[in-house]
Amino acid sequence: MGRYAQLRLIRLKGNTYSIASGFAFGAAISFTPLPGIHLLGAAGFSYLTRGNILASVVGTLVGNPWTLPLMWWTSYKMGNYAFSLFGTEISAMPEKFTWDYLVNEITNRPMDLIIPWIVGGIIMMVLSWPIFYVITYRMVAKLRQKYQRHNHK
Repeated sequence: MGRYAQLRLIRLKGNTYSIASGFAFGAAISFTPLPGIHLLGAAGFSYLTRGNILASVVGTLVGNPWTLPLMWWTSYKMGNYAFSLFGTEISAMPEKFTWDYLVNEITNRPMDLIIPWIVGGIIMMVLSWPIFYVITYRMVAKLRQKYQRHNHK
C-alpha cells in the first residue's frame, strides 16, 4: 500500500477495529463484478458493523484497473467451482478469451457468465475479508504506535 494511503488510514478517526473493518469491506467487495455498487456496498457493510466508512472507500481502491481483471477472473473461477460442486454445468471459458467473445456472451447468454461471476465474487468477498482485515489491523496498529512514539519525543 502506498505511503500516502497508509498515512491517510492511520489518521482517520476511529479505533483500529473500525478502520480495519471498513478497509476490509472496501477491498473485499471489489471481487464482485458490480463496480457500481462497490462504494455503496462497502459503506453499507461498514455502517452496519460500525466500520469506518471513509476507510471502506479507501479499501475499494484495491479494485483498480491493474487488479480487477485478476480479481474478477478469480471470482468467475470460484463461481464455476462452486456450481460444479453441486453438479450444475456452467459453460467454460474458451482457451483464447477475446473482447468479441465477452460481448457475444453478454448479448446472447448473459446469465452463463454473470451468475457464476456474482456467486464467485460473493464467495471471494467472504473469504478475503478476514485476510484484508488482519493485514490492515496490524498495519494500522503498528503505524499508529510508531507515530505516537515519534510525536511524544
